[in-house]
Amino acid sequence: MLATRTAAAVILAASFACTSVATAHTEDGTDDVVFPASLHYDQGESPRVKRDLQQLIGKPAPKLSVGAWHEQKDSSGNVADAGKTLEDMKGSIVVIDFWGTWCPPCRRAIPHTAKVAEEFADQGVEFIGVSNTRGSEKMGTLADELGMSFPTAADVDDKTAKAFKVQWWPFYVLVDREGIVRAAGLRTDKIDQAVELMLTEQPFQPQAGDSQEASAG
Repeated sequence: MLATRTAAAVILAASFACTSVATAHTEDGTDDVVFPASLHYDQGESPRVKRDLQQLIGKPAPKLSVGAWHEQKDSSGNVADAGKTLEDMKGSIVVIDFWGTWCPPCRRAIPHTAKVAEEFADQGVEFIGVSNTRGSEKMGTLADELGMSFPTAADVDDKTAKAFKVQWWPFYVLVDREGIVRAAGLRTDKIDQAVELMLTEQPFQPQAGDSQEASAG
C-alpha cells in the first residue's frame, strides 16, 4: 500500500512541476519573445531537467512517431484536421499536449486546453495531443468523453515523449511557425498566455485565399 501511495504521489507531484527554462534565441540575432518562469511549473534547480530541456529549446522540433490520429470535432461540429506532421504544420504555431489516459491531472486539463485551442484556432494556432503509449487503447474513448476538440494520436513505444524530453504529465510544448521549439513544460492554466506571447512575435498573417474565403462567408 505504501509503495502504491508513493508512486501515486510521484505521478501527481511530477504533473505539477516544471522548470524555468523557457526561452529560445534565433540564429539571425533578432529579439525573441521571453517566456517567463511564471508560465512554467517550478521544479527548483534540477540540473537534469534543465539540461534535458536546454537540449530541446531553440532547436527544430523532433519528428512525431505516432499512430493513427483520432478525429475530433470542435464546438461548431467541424472535424479537426488530423494526420499532419510537424513539417506540414510549419507556418502555424503548434501546442503539443503530451497526456496519458491513466493520468488524472491530464484528464482534468483537457477541457480547458480544448477551450484554449478553439479560442486561437482562427489565428494560425494548432493544438495536437500525443497520448502516452501506456493505456493508449483508451485514448479515443476518453478524448470523446472529455471534449478534446483537437486531434490526438498514440505515441509509438514512447518515442515521441523521449524525443521531446517529456518530464511529467501533462507536458506542454510550444513550437513556433518555423518549426522551432520555443517553450516546454508550460503550466496548464498559462497556455493561453504563452500563445499570446508567441503571437506578439509571430502574428497571424492570413493568406490571400483565406481572406477571400472569410469575405465570401
